[in-house]
Amino acid sequence: DWIAIDGKSLKNTLTDYEEKSQNMLNVVSWFSQETKLIIKVEIQENKKKSEIAVVLSMIENCDLSNKVFTLDALHCNKEITKTIIESKNDYLITVKRNQIKLHNRLKELAQITKPLTVYDSRDKSHGRDVIRKTSVFDSQEVRHKNYPHIKSFIKVERMGFRGDKEYSQTLYYISSKKLTAEI
Repeated sequence: DWIAIDGKSLKNTLTDYEEKSQNMLNVVSWFSQETKLIIKVEIQENKKKSEIAVVLSMIENCDLSNKVFTLDALHCNKEITKTIIESKNDYLITVKRNQIKLHNRLKELAQITKPLTVYDSRDKSHGRDVIRKTSVFDSQEVRHKNYPHIKSFIKVERMGFRGDKEYSQTLYYISSKKLTAEI
């Protein structure tokens, strides 16, 4: 089972609109891809506890095992990945410029290394026509001291149209699980 972990800010819960550092409620939820149900949820005030701290605590107190947690780039840090592995689960995490050295290394490796598997897909939803090329690479060349559990890294190239506007985007991910491009 794949578990999508994500936080959302509830903007209508602001307590003082004039305050520079605004306080609002955030909801962190765990969504099961298998059952299509939210299996965990925690609410916190952003001034009292960060989303990262909430997710870390939820993983530490998790009674699940053999799952794959998917997280956005905010959670691409060694403490989160280590805690996921210690909880006997795996991860798939977006890597963006908040981890610039890792991001640049993945980008470089994807240009000079042959992928293990490649999968092309196309879908139409939410007013978008999207073409995706997913490439999965072996992690041997990554060797990043903060992420010793990486077993594969993924490059996803998306292109398409939002309405009548063309767009393209390339994203990178790290995973503690050996994956294929057709996930």
